[in-house]
Amino acid sequence: MIINIAVGPISRKTMNDLHEYMRSFSPEPHMAFWADDQAYLELTSPEALELLKAQFPEIELRILDRQYSLS
Repeated sequence: MIINIAVGPISRKTMNDLHEYMRSFSPEPHMAFWADDQAYLELTSPEALELLKAQFPEIELRILDRQYSLS
């Protein structure tokens, strides 16, 4: 399963920090990228999303997949 997430608003430095954290601690692979001024993540597990929410609670995450929610 791929979970597509719009992140932010967020600075490029903070997104880089988030990406480095996920690279070091996420249980599954992920992708982080920018399109225009919007940051996005693609996660492959709910556990990675929970890790992200716990470590960066102040960052707004908008799930773009209809079959998955943040609850």
